[in-house]
Amino acid sequence: ERFFGSSLHSPLRHFSETQLPARHYITVTAQAGGYSIDFNGENSAEGLSYDRAIMRFLALLNEATVRESKYLMVHAGAVARSGRVLAFPGRKRSGKSTVVAAFLSGRFSYVTDEAVGIEPNTGKVIAYPKPLWLTDTSLELLGVDHREVPTHIEGRLKSPVLPEVLHGAVAHNDLVLQNIIFLENTNDDQTLLPVSPAETALRLLRHSFNRSKEPEAWFHLVSEVVRE
Repeated sequence: ERFFGSSLHSPLRHFSETQLPARHYITVTAQAGGYSIDFNGENSAEGLSYDRAIMRFLALLNEATVRESKYLMVHAGAVARSGRVLAFPGRKRSGKSTVVAAFLSGRFSYVTDEAVGIEPNTGKVIAYPKPLWLTDTSLELLGVDHREVPTHIEGRLKSPVLPEVLHGAVAHNDLVLQNIIFLENTNDDQTLLPVSPAETALRLLRHSFNRSKEPEAWFHLVSEVVRE
């Protein structure tokens, strides 16, 4: 039987340990029909293969993190250079992870492929360096051999890929949001169109996971960030 925890060490290596009390519990149980996963004592999934159980575990961990963060968490990929962040807000399947991965080979550092954290008091960007989730198709487009991915998952599911595999390093603190490119799911020709500051602020809020937590404070925060 494969040890589940060993496959999580690599994807979570860029997160530091904490002495804070746990707020959530994810339990993984190996059963005859596959793996069962409980979140805070309630069943989340069962009958999962080993690979699907890994992805479900990481998805639950990610969801709890972004929705309960003390930062405004914008659904976006992001890279940085010299402390200046280029963010790519977008919905699911808009290509955030693939775009971020492509930038990492161009001497940009990795901020996130999922959620850009904005500190409420300073407006600074907080890195959320979870593994990039990339399909085999994206890996092929990026010229990455899937054998280089420690936790590779065959087929249509995405695999968690560390930025080092893509020749990128994780960005450190003191990050400032400099530019924003909104990614849209469309079959039309891809063109860059300007967006007004007011529309940018509204879109950032719409793309935020936890905007309902403090809507008035978050509105003022994104307005200041866009103005700067």
